[in-house]
Amino acid sequence: MDVDGGTRTLAYVASAVGVGFASGIVPFVNIEVYVTYLGVTAPHPLRPLLLVVATVAHMLGKSVLYLAGREADRLPIGSFQRRVERARAKIAGRPTLGAATIAVSAVTGFPPFYFVTVASGVVRYRFVHFFLIGLAGRLVRFAVLLAAPGWLGHGGEP
Repeated sequence: MDVDGGTRTLAYVASAVGVGFASGIVPFVNIEVYVTYLGVTAPHPLRPLLLVVATVAHMLGKSVLYLAGREADRLPIGSFQRRVERARAKIAGRPTLGAATIAVSAVTGFPPFYFVTVASGVVRYRFVHFFLIGLAGRLVRFAVLLAAPGWLGHGGEP
């Protein structure tokens, strides 16, 4: 079965949206494997678009986790609430600590970006800053993974 270019492009974009968003919420949906797969299978002209689409969709998924973290105030009061308040005070007093943690996590995956995302919501780190720093870091991470197969001589079709 021969699929025309428009249908194929739409399929790649739709899968980038679906995998990107799902991987932002569900830890075992691995966007790193998917992006590396795109580096082997996707046509070269589509790769920049797919990189941006997958990254934005991923961060939209992470936004759901961030917003869930913001709802931590609704949890029962106790030692968890005290720890949250201490963490909020620490981040408020040192805003670059939060930005650096988000950036390093987004690029390297350490500490795990899943946990950093939820924690950013819990301590009420500014959402726009979280989103933009996370987007930039994830874009770098995914660009490296997208290009890696080509560097190793497995760049797929032109």
